[in-house]
Amino acid sequence: MSQPMTWERAACVLKWDGRHRGRRLKRLVLAREKQTGKRIAIRLGGEQRTVYRVTMSALRKHCRDLFKSKVDEVADNFKAYFKDLDERIASGVAEHVEEYVEPRLEELWQRDEKIAEQVSELGRRVAHIAGASIGRPRKTG
Repeated sequence: MSQPMTWERAACVLKWDGRHRGRRLKRLVLAREKQTGKRIAIRLGGEQRTVYRVTMSALRKHCRDLFKSKVDEVADNFKAYFKDLDERIASGVAEHVEEYVEPRLEELWQRDEKIAEQVSELGRRVAHIAGASIGRPRKTG
């Protein structure tokens, strides 16, 4: 059986951070006691009020959600590997885009500008032809 410890020390062992982590753990454990009807915390007599202590084995038994599961541990172990893999993939994609895609895009943009100019010229010609035929009277028979 593990040693009884204060709420603050237990929260520290659980790697909780932030203000009032011991108080948060105490509230959680006492609420779990109320919910399950089982004693988790150890009550010691105090002069003014009850002094609580808790053991890691009691927390592990009654509050499993406070501890990382094996799946979480495996995920943490692979996090660095996947981060490195993601960086390598991103680097490879960036190199491919720079080497193959961007030059092709430049060529396509130039073609697009040329086609736009040709369409504009064609529009002017059509407008000129349409304007010339409107001004000329038609022969009626």
